Amino acid sequence: MNRHILSFPGSALAAACLAAMLAIGSGSALADERTWYDIEIIIFEQREAGGHDRERWRSDAPDPIAGNIAELSNTVVRGNEKTAFATLPSDRLQLRGLYRRLEQADDYRPLLHLGWRQEGFSRTDAPSVALPQGWMPRDPEEGMLLELNERLSQQLGRTDVYGPIQDSSASAAAPSARSGPPLYGLVRLYRERFLHVAVDLRYFREGGSDIRYSYLNGEEPLFTMTQRRRMRSGELHYLDHPVLGVLVQVTPVE
Repeated sequence: MNRHILSFPGSALAAACLAAMLAIGSGSALADERTWYDIEIIIFEQREAGGHDRERWRSDAPDPIAGNIAELSNTVVRGNEKTAFATLPSDRLQLRGLYRRLEQADDYRPLLHLGWRQEGFSRTDAPSVALPQGWMPRDPEEGMLLELNERLSQQLGRTDVYGPIQDSSASAAAPSARSGPPLYGLVRLYRERFLHVAVDLRYFREGGSDIRYSYLNGEEPLFTMTQRRRMRSGELHYLDHPVLGVLVQVTPVE
């Protein structure tokens, strides 16, 4: 009887240690079993009559910013390998037929179609993916300095406050040149109870347009699209906007 009582604390300690080991093991297994996804996205311009005039668009807007930004790699996905932010080859894109139909339609102009593979992160850990490949947002401090420089230039009648003074009328008549791609921004996928996708996009039309835009000054407008949508994996989802449309499909990697 006494022997049983003396041995009990040791058994309890062993059981506690075993439970702790199992808990650690299960936590590691859950981390290892984080779901991977293939994300496919089509972004297109909508040319419906009046759509561009529903809002008064600015001719400038700050770049999308995020604390954690991922670049798509030049690595192409092979089979079911789990390479973070590797791009999907064209034969793995499931929305090619839909993209071709958009190309053939008069009211739509497809701008971007690509896919990539990534883990399903939580909302706090999920990075934003920079699109298109090769584009990254400017450093926020650099953007603030450029914006301040532009405002001072307009007030002082200069094209560059650090350069020579130019004729203000000639400066006003000359269209501002934009650098970078016409469509750019951030796309973010994260998991809570459901999947969510968030987009923060910028778009301007190269070479002007035959559509009369409503804008605040004499420059072509820079359209912005910021939306978030709850999703189900394997389903096609559409994000609407007066000028842009986004089609997103997220498929778990088996």
